[in-house]
Amino acid sequence: MDTFKNILLYSSAEKGAGPTFTKILELAKSHGGRVTIADVLEKTPSLQQRLFSSAAYAEAARIAEAKIAKRLERLMVQAQDRGVDVTSEVLSGNPFIELIRLAVHQKCDLVVKTARIGGGIRERLMGSTALHLIRKCPVPVLVVQPKRRVRFTRILVPLDFRGEDSDESSVNTKMMEKALSLAEFDNSQLHFFHAWRPYGVSLLSSGRSRMPRDKVREYVKSYEINHKEMFEEFLNRYSLGHLKPRVHFERGDAASLIPELATRKRINLVVMGSTYSSGLGGVFMGSTAENVLGQIKCSVLTLKPEGFVTPVNVG
Repeated sequence: MDTFKNILLYSSAEKGAGPTFTKILELAKSHGGRVTIADVLEKTPSLQQRLFSSAAYAEAARIAEAKIAKRLERLMVQAQDRGVDVTSEVLSGNPFIELIRLAVHQKCDLVVKTARIGGGIRERLMGSTALHLIRKCPVPVLVVQPKRRVRFTRILVPLDFRGEDSDESSVNTKMMEKALSLAEFDNSQLHFFHAWRPYGVSLLSSGRSRMPRDKVREYVKSYEINHKEMFEEFLNRYSLGHLKPRVHFERGDAASLIPELATRKRINLVVMGSTYSSGLGGVFMGSTAENVLGQIKCSVLTLKPEGFVTPVNVG
């Protein structure tokens, strides 16, 4: 299942990006794909610009751009030596905006960034280029935890079956396709997970309108059976036997259970999907995805539903 044909790699000068670069070259080569290596020359804040003459500022920008171009050229040589089709782009402006524009214009199927070193995952993502990409990029985004060697040997795919929602269905399908492609590439152990929590049990069990206990138990059991059938029916659409996947079906809050399972099973990649909403300050993922991102310590691949429109002006 070739789904990684056109990859955009954000390659800044941050530490820990080397193994990510190696991994992406391997992934592109195995899928017969191409890689665009990009870095962004961020504009100097206007307050600092006033400290320099326009000529001095222009010269400093030219030197910085040349330095980035030279570094990207070295990476291109390495990629070409490994037989990977590669190009490079030096962008200028706000990193996440320029990366989204480039990904859309080049019709990329994956955007990759290495997470920041130091602190927890929340500190590395919140307010960063990575989080902006995760929230606003219409292309799947892979944020890689910096390791000496990047491998996705254990992949967790949390699936959601809350209703007959087209967004939910499209995200589940996308997650499965990407996870299967990565699993075949890395010979990974796949973990499929669904958390179910019957709606309104506390209301049915208390107050004036409370139901008899046997009726509440009957409702909970029916809810469990219904969700288990949806979970199994979805998995049965795919030929998974040779991958020997692990299936986890647990009652509780997904935002808490996913990080716990990821830690317990030593997961090194979580494939996440989410619905989205707009509000003051931009676009926000569903609460489950936001909470999970704040807790997991492994790499994460996030996907958007069909029809998602980025708030970034890509025209």
